[in-house]
Amino acid sequence: MMYRPNYRRILLTVVALISISATTYAQSSSGSPEPSSPPNIHKINVQDAELKKFASALKDVHQIQVGFQSDFQKAITGSPLSRKQFIAIFRIERSTHKLPAKLSGTQKQEYQKLVTTVVGIERSAERQMADTVKKDGLSVSRFDTIVRAVHSDPALASRLQKIRTSN
Repeated sequence: MMYRPNYRRILLTVVALISISATTYAQSSSGSPEPSSPPNIHKINVQDAELKKFASALKDVHQIQVGFQSDFQKAITGSPLSRKQFIAIFRIERSTHKLPAKLSGTQKQEYQKLVTTVVGIERSAERQMADTVKKDGLSVSRFDTIVRAVHSDPALASRLQKIRTSN
């Protein structure tokens, strides 16, 4: 079996990480005290041209993530399980590797149906995000590296923010 990277972990959290970095930078440059830098800063060399590609890919990935969240919400809304119920069952299953014993047969079926739907939506979003990153001229691993660097390097986050606001 061929190894396939877990794009979901890499890409579905990207926008949240970048948003946090950008917000943190914006707050620190607006007079608020600057937060201390993480001890293991991922300093990498990113030229402006590559950072522009990254900013473009990030914008596109964000749109895909918004679509994923919308599709996820529609799937939950169309299910007899509430979002709260689904998430509670999911957390239990993830930690125990079993469905809660108290679920009825119908609830188990609805949960499994919803999981199948959500996994399909997730896989589609993963493919779209990977394709988008590649279309913008970056590999998924390089994109991930820049995400981590932007998250931990305020100077790089600042450069990215300037590029994002100038577009």
